[in-house]
Amino acid sequence: MTNNNRYISTSDNRLARLWVPYRHGRIDLQGYLVYDAQRTAPLPGVLVYHEYTGPGPQVYAVAERLAQDGFAAMAVDMYGHESHPRDREAADRLCRIFRNDRSLMRERAMAAVDTLAASERVDAHRMFALGYSFGGGTVLELARAGANLVGVVSVYGYLQSPLAATPGSVRARILALHAGRDRVVPQEEIDAFVTEMRKAGADCEVRIYEEAEHGFANPEASAGNRASTYCAETARRSYDEALSFFRETEKGTLAP
Repeated sequence: MTNNNRYISTSDNRLARLWVPYRHGRIDLQGYLVYDAQRTAPLPGVLVYHEYTGPGPQVYAVAERLAQDGFAAMAVDMYGHESHPRDREAADRLCRIFRNDRSLMRERAMAAVDTLAASERVDAHRMFALGYSFGGGTVLELARAGANLVGVVSVYGYLQSPLAATPGSVRARILALHAGRDRVVPQEEIDAFVTEMRKAGADCEVRIYEEAEHGFANPEASAGNRASTYCAETARRSYDEALSFFRETEKGTLAP
């Protein structure tokens, strides 16, 4: 089993941090749940879906920030805790299993949704999903499938899908944050995605960071990957925009 404890921050003693085991079929998975232990009422929940390299520092750090900002956040495990890739080649092989089988991707992602919704710390009627690259594509598949989420944010996510959204199928609001110089997901895919969402009648907004490249929110993006470049300023901006989107959408779920 991967020793994920080395990624956990201990700087904020208000936060409770739990490793949450769950399953999809025969696969054992492990989420990293973080929330403010001083808050007793059920919190809005956010699922954080990792890039193709698997769970790691980036999504754990995002979960911690979201917990500090008032959410119960769970970093998701899409691969299984005994299958975390050791290098980019292995990660690419694992990622392609899900990219080639979107039904499997949706089912595996839904296992995490169901797990977080069952937590006594979470208001199951106020749940969101946030994903990066492979994880961004994953949260969009959840939206296309009509998952019980009120909003999803895709950050430089894969936008194409063989299982396109249909009129009325998308229940969640969608925010896609993309890079203007993305060499992994080019402009023509953005255009096709916008057309798909328009035809489906989805509440969807796409924002482009013109000077950014794929991987702008991942501090490890540039290591061994020429198509990705980290940008601290764009990473900060994308988090702030995702947070504002969650808070604005959450207001619409609260009873008057």
